[in-house]
Amino acid sequence: MATNDFLPFGGGSGANVLSQSAYAALAARTNGFSSGVAKSPELNKVWRQASIMASSLAQFISDQSGQNVVDDGTTATIINNLLVAIRAANRSQLGNYAGVTALNANTTLTASQAGQVFHWYGAAGVLTLPSVASAAVGSCYSFCNYGSNTLTVQVASGGDFIYSGSSQSSLTIPVNGTLELVSIGGSQFDVVGGSTQLRLNPLQVGSAVGSMDAVQLSQGQVMFAGPIGTASNLKMSVSIASVTATVTADEIVVGASLGGQTYKLSGYSKVIDISTVGAGGRDTGPGISGYVAIYAIYNPTSQISNILAVNATSIVAPVVYGGSNMPAGYTASALLTVVPTNASGQFLALDVRNRDIYIPIVQIFNATTILTNSSVSISAAVPQNAVSISGELAINIAVAASVQIILKADSGTVGQQALTYTLGASQALLTNYANVPVRTPQTVIATTSTTAGTPTFAMFISSYRI
Repeated sequence: MATNDFLPFGGGSGANVLSQSAYAALAARTNGFSSGVAKSPELNKVWRQASIMASSLAQFISDQSGQNVVDDGTTATIINNLLVAIRAANRSQLGNYAGVTALNANTTLTASQAGQVFHWYGAAGVLTLPSVASAAVGSCYSFCNYGSNTLTVQVASGGDFIYSGSSQSSLTIPVNGTLELVSIGGSQFDVVGGSTQLRLNPLQVGSAVGSMDAVQLSQGQVMFAGPIGTASNLKMSVSIASVTATVTADEIVVGASLGGQTYKLSGYSKVIDISTVGAGGRDTGPGISGYVAIYAIYNPTSQISNILAVNATSIVAPVVYGGSNMPAGYTASALLTVVPTNASGQFLALDVRNRDIYIPIVQIFNATTILTNSSVSISAAVPQNAVSISGELAINIAVAASVQIILKADSGTVGQQALTYTLGASQALLTNYANVPVRTPQTVIATTSTTAGTPTFAMFISSYRI
């Protein structure tokens, strides 16, 4: 705490001073003392009145400026600190800021900068507060983060802390966030305002029961927010095999867990590079040959979104990222799509439109075998996340016969689509099928038949839905 060297004189109990009434009537009070014998009670009264006022003014300077008031025979420092003290007192009464300071590099602030609003315009940075001991009680420091990344405000070393419901040595202000701190003496700054305060101490609202009641966040999620993974106008296009692709969407809903807090990301546009590891690339491991799940990821603290790829060749990729290699700070995610890659770890040429993935046509089987409710693997064309498939069916035969090929989800008739025709000798038939459901991952059920000869049956996949 700042100190004051200017002390009262003659202020003790029973001090040898004139009474106030005697001093008021003293002739010398008007004209001053003249030659003769000095009377100690009279002089002590004069000195006490002068010293008490000097000490009071000095204490005001010390309290408001946070600076020591030193009796070293000079006046320049005292006068400067008096001006600082007056400004500080005015601010505390009128609510005015002392000024605005723009910063873009790590800086240690001083007690004399109390009352300033600090505008941050840099990348990620750190601002260090002055020690609480050097700052007057009530000194205020305000921060606005207009930079491109998070801004950290930290205390100086030596036991100081910032209190916001709990004691912390630093706070992080997200992009476009604000924070206001005030010194309350001892070793403590208190958080008293700004958007960061609301993030640290969310408004507590009881459960809504009436039509005009405020809604709890958890109730609001159920009532208003879409489920995690909801995406509007999701697109991804790859013209030729490549390790990079751009994924865009008008809006995406991400979350940390199913049923938990959700966040809406608007105007989403990210480039993913599956040849790299980390945010914007793979979560871990070597290049992926098979299928890649692509997630939107989000850091609620910094309010920064990104994209992440996960090897989904042998798994059903969950709606929320379930691995252990999420980039630091990212806690919310949502599955966007699952797409194929080639042996070189590149995306195939493809198009994604919302939950539909369009791929170069893949032949699943081409055989003369007669099938009866047989399981057919479609893993060469679709990932385990696929819930339906579309493509082409073909039959050709050397002799005239009635032929049939059926695709469906089970051994019954769920989702059944059939190609049935009577062909003449050496004829062929090709037709499309759409949205045959996939009940067992990467598997459909097929049945083929003929009344004569040995036809060749073929099945192709050109798109799937997840």
